[in-house]
Amino acid sequence: MAELRATFATLSGNQGAKFENIITLLNSGNVIFQTATTDTEQLETILSEVLEKTFGFPIPTRVRSTNMLMELLANEPFKDINVTKDTRCYISFLRTNTPTAVETPWTTDDHSFSILQVHQKTIVSVLDLSITNTPKAMSALEKMYGKDITTRNWKTIKRIEAKL
Repeated sequence: MAELRATFATLSGNQGAKFENIITLLNSGNVIFQTATTDTEQLETILSEVLEKTFGFPIPTRVRSTNMLMELLANEPFKDINVTKDTRCYISFLRTNTPTAVETPWTTDDHSFSILQVHQKTIVSVLDLSITNTPKAMSALEKMYGKDITTRNWKTIKRIEAKL
């Protein structure tokens, strides 16, 4: 994570975007930063290119504004979910608004995985491990929305909130 943070620091001013107040979170690959650039697609492209050059393999990036994350958090998307030790609450980030025939809320036939909502390139979903021993939730998401997706546990999103 230190190398990731250093990479962001060296970007400042070089790629048309200046990154400041760079914070990495856990070993999750999440980076919090400030920049005057508001074009998230441009930032994703810049970051992906530089990270691939630095680390030697493709690293897809998803950039979300503080406002978007705070709106998501304020909406408390899991407030109506009975969370147990077997419940996994996920937030998945898409690169683009991917059209799909799936209407939300959507649930698998065995009720182990549900997509609660999709909004602003963000998927809110829940996995119940008490129903299934094999969490195939990510495969279901990829089948519906493609592989250009990254998913975080709600606890990670709450840790990001604490850093914001």
